[in-house]
Amino acid sequence: RQLERGLMVLTKREEDRLKRVFDFLDLNKDGKICVEDLYQTLKSIKFDADRRELEEWIWEVDETMDKSVSYRVFQLLYRRARSDKSGLEPQRFYNIVEFLMNDTNLSGEVGIDECIQLMYMRYGKNFDESEVRKLFKDGKNEVSFADYLEYAANHIAEVEAKREEERRKFCEPQGMGRKKTGLGME
Repeated sequence: RQLERGLMVLTKREEDRLKRVFDFLDLNKDGKICVEDLYQTLKSIKFDADRRELEEWIWEVDETMDKSVSYRVFQLLYRRARSDKSGLEPQRFYNIVEFLMNDTNLSGEVGIDECIQLMYMRYGKNFDESEVRKLFKDGKNEVSFADYLEYAANHIAEVEAKREEERRKFCEPQGMGRKKTGLGME
């Protein structure tokens, strides 16, 4: 419960969509999502995933270390990633959750309207229409999960580059003309 403090509260609609996605991913209906559930689900939406990579996706968010994700943990990972302003919360499992929440027919592809909803969820009211255009390149009418992951990876790389630039600016010595003393700069 300590981990839930300060996190966003889900709307009824969001909670319903989240539960729908959890049920879709929980293929064996045991109340947990394991690597095999995730692997088979991704395969069904035409995404070729490596089981070792999926183990890492689950490991990043597995609060109980039982190599699976319960609905409580699933909801927690979603809320933590949605509330994250630092970019430090695990994103890999969150990406499939976010994508499927907006894939209304769970086909593994989202159309333009679903994509706009996806961008709104990710960026809030501040998202730029150019972000949607980045996904619908080459005149496509739908975006697959693979396309979305590629976009997300590029976006994460952009955010990390900006963060690194800010870190460099922060850590650079202030004013190059100051003389060094035994205690620092004067």
